[in-house]
Amino acid sequence: MEEPPPLPPQRPKSLGNSWFHHAATASACAPVFAFGTVLAANLSRLGQIDIRPFAGAVLAVGILAGIVSLFGIGRYGKKPIVERATLGILGAALLAGFSWGGQNWLLNQARTNVVKGRVDSFKTARAIHVTRLTRKVRNGEAPPEPPADIFKLVKYETELGLMDAYLGVDPGDGRKHPAIIWKFGGFSNSIDENAWVPGSPDNDQSASPFREAGIVMMYPSVRGGNLNPGYVECGFGEVDDLIAAARYLKQLPYVNPDRVYLGGHSVGGTFVLLTAAAAPTEFRAVFSLGPVANTANYPKEYLTFDLKNEMDEAVRAPIRWLHEIKSPTFVFEGGIDGNDWDVLKMARNNRGAAEFFVLQESDHFNLIRPLTSFLARKILNDTDGKMTITPGEVRTGMVVF
Repeated sequence: MEEPPPLPPQRPKSLGNSWFHHAATASACAPVFAFGTVLAANLSRLGQIDIRPFAGAVLAVGILAGIVSLFGIGRYGKKPIVERATLGILGAALLAGFSWGGQNWLLNQARTNVVKGRVDSFKTARAIHVTRLTRKVRNGEAPPEPPADIFKLVKYETELGLMDAYLGVDPGDGRKHPAIIWKFGGFSNSIDENAWVPGSPDNDQSASPFREAGIVMMYPSVRGGNLNPGYVECGFGEVDDLIAAARYLKQLPYVNPDRVYLGGHSVGGTFVLLTAAAAPTEFRAVFSLGPVANTANYPKEYLTFDLKNEMDEAVRAPIRWLHEIKSPTFVFEGGIDGNDWDVLKMARNNRGAAEFFVLQESDHFNLIRPLTSFLARKILNDTDGKMTITPGEVRTGMVVF
């Protein structure tokens, strides 16, 4: 029997052709991921939610595709290990690239919408922003030891590590007392003798009337202040530190966690407004004395962030986020040589719980002592959590020096 002629030798399938085929297949997924990215952007109103989990999920799919290609299933399992590994790495790289690109596109769109006022969530705006510091400023001096019968020097935990604070001592009466966190003015972010050394009646920045009324006081030093970790951020990261201070204070056995207040003067007043917007339900009430509508309004020599970066400015502008404030919040300024125009501008743009008062016969400094005395009495009488302040109360409840 005649044997059939031998078949011509088969040319091995080119690995290059296989690469091309699978690269084309993976690339064909690009429109799918692009559609998913756009869909996620629209569902999230371009920044109302954190889209990073979406990007992470796509990256996980890419890694899974790489593992499947590497170990092989079905006919892919019969391919040489080098080819499977190469295809797996290529597929994972392509999917990771789509993921990374989609994430960056979404974040950029979200930041653009924050700047243009299309994003209403301060929490989201802060979550998607990484501040750009033009200078790294740190105080570098240890806080002085306070009088032991008034304060103790403590450490409170923040995202950057432990930070210093002066804390009012336990009265030892077994009761839980109202407490207030007070943020000094200025950009040093530090604490010093001003916490217990009263100033002159026309410029007493100690806020000591709260302590004299029996209210527990905490003066936190925030990032970049004293020997704390981090650098001065002029109203961005400091907000997180003030929130951390409140949570520390609420855990103390002699503090009523339902009666923790927040207050500050000048730069401190601006910071507490930002904090009230970032943590709408953290404080029983908030008192802001002499703030500005936008931290960028302060003299440039004090600022450490990029003034050309609109996002950096937006997240430091209380006027942009007043609608987020839910706790009773009271803003005061004098009508003489102060930030009264900023306060009036915020009052006109207010859509939140804040109330605004301009004391025409006071200035930026001489209102502090009488106003903190008045506010201390309001705190002591705030037993139902529904604090209100009327213009008439302010006029009759304080004496302007």
